[in-house]
Amino acid sequence: MASIEKLKTGWRYRIRAKQEDGSWTNYSESGFRTKKEALEAAVEMDKRIGKSVGGIDMGVSLTDYFDEWYKRYKAGKVSASTMEWYQNTLRWIRRYFRNTELSVIRRSTYQDFITWLGTEQDYIDEHGDHAHKRALARASVQKMNSFIRSMVKDAQDDAIIDIDFTRKIQLVGAASKDPSEKFLSLADFNKLIELAKERANFKAITEYEILTQAYTGMRFEEVLGLTWDRIDFDHNTIKIDRSWDYRSNSGFAPLKNKPSYRSISIPDELATQLQKLHREQNEAFMANGYRDPDGLVFRNINGSLNGNNAINDTLKRLTSALGIKKITSHGLRHTHGSVLIYQGVSIMSVSRRLGHGDLQTTMSTYIHIIDEMKARDDEQIVSILEKLG
Repeated sequence: MASIEKLKTGWRYRIRAKQEDGSWTNYSESGFRTKKEALEAAVEMDKRIGKSVGGIDMGVSLTDYFDEWYKRYKAGKVSASTMEWYQNTLRWIRRYFRNTELSVIRRSTYQDFITWLGTEQDYIDEHGDHAHKRALARASVQKMNSFIRSMVKDAQDDAIIDIDFTRKIQLVGAASKDPSEKFLSLADFNKLIELAKERANFKAITEYEILTQAYTGMRFEEVLGLTWDRIDFDHNTIKIDRSWDYRSNSGFAPLKNKPSYRSISIPDELATQLQKLHREQNEAFMANGYRDPDGLVFRNINGSLNGNNAINDTLKRLTSALGIKKITSHGLRHTHGSVLIYQGVSIMSVSRRLGHGDLQTTMSTYIHIIDEMKARDDEQIVSILEKLG
C-alpha cells in the first residue's frame, strides 16, 4: 500500500507494489521538503516499477474510481437516502465520461460535464443511441459536485491526479422551486397542527408522525427510526442517533452526517400526544398478542411502518380540508425551522436542532426568512435611530 507521511527529517513516501509472482515489494524514500515533492517522487517511482500506487491503477477511469471510492468510504457511514445520491452521481458520471481516465480530466473537461448536467441537451448514450436529458436542478448539480470534489481530494492523496479540476467551477442548473412553496405560514402551520391533533389515533398513526415532524423538525427517516427508549418523558427530550431505511425496509440505519446525532427538547404538547400514542399502541398490541422487538414509536396497527407516500397523502387530505397550501413531509421540517428563525431563535441553534451538516446549509435553506427578518430589523433600526438626539 502507498502512504505519504511527515517525519522529523521531512516527508516520506512508501509504495507497496505487487509483483508478477504474487509477492509484494516495499519501496520508500524520505527527506522531501514538502508533501507535494513526496507525491511527485512517488508517481515517478510508480512509473519505474510499472505498478500502481496504493493498489490503484494509475490509468483508472473516473467512473471506476468514483465507484470504488464511495463504496469504500461512504457505504455504511451515511444514510440510505445519501447513498442513493452517490449512486445517482455515479450513473451520471458513467453516462457522460464512460471510460475516460481520471488522470486526463481537466477543469475545462469537468466544466463541460457540469454544464451538461444543468442544461437540456441531446446526446449519444453508452449504447450509441440518441438520447435526450432534461436540465437537472441547480441544487442537484451542486450536491453531486460536492461529492466529486471530495473524491478528487482523495485521488490527489493517492497521487492519481495532481490538480483539483473541480476548483472554481461555475455551477448551472434549472431553477429550484420557490422557497416559499416549501413552507407554511405560522397561521396555517398552527391550523395543520390543530387538525392533526384532532384526528390522531393509533389507527391514523400518520397524524402522530406529522405532529412529531412539525414539533421537532426531524427528517422522515429519523422519525421512523425513533424508539420509545429514545424519548425521555421526564425531561421532554428526544435522542436522535439512528434512522430507518424505509426505502428498502432493511431496518435501522446511520444518520445523514455527524451533526445529525443529537438530542432535542420537545414541548409538553408533543410529549402528551406521544404518551397517548404509547397507551393506544400498547393496548392494541396486547389485544393482538403482538410484541415489537424494536420498540418503534410509529409501528402501526398492522405491525409495519408507513412510507413517505402515506404521510404525504395524509398531509394532502389535511391541507385540502383546511384550504391551505399543500406541502410534503419534508416541508414540515422546513416550516419548523423557518418558524423558529422568524421567532428569533438563533441560526446556530436551529442548525444544531435540525442536524444540518454545517451552518451554511441552514443559511442557504432559510435565506428568504433571513431576508424578511432583515427588512423587519431595518425598520426597527431606523425607528430607534430616529429617536436619537
